[in-house]
Amino acid sequence: MIAEVGRQCLLTIPPQHMPQLVYRQSIQPDYLIGIAELTLANFQRQRIFAD
Repeated sequence: MIAEVGRQCLLTIPPQHMPQLVYRQSIQPDYLIGIAELTLANFQRQRIFAD
């Protein structure tokens, strides 16, 4: 499946600009890390501009 997606992408994306495609069974760790990073960024922004 991932090989077919890569071939289809190469029809419109030049090889030098082709991103690395990664297939994972679960995106939960990435999702949780993203939520944590957004929470930290918002907390830091709130601390800087709250005063």
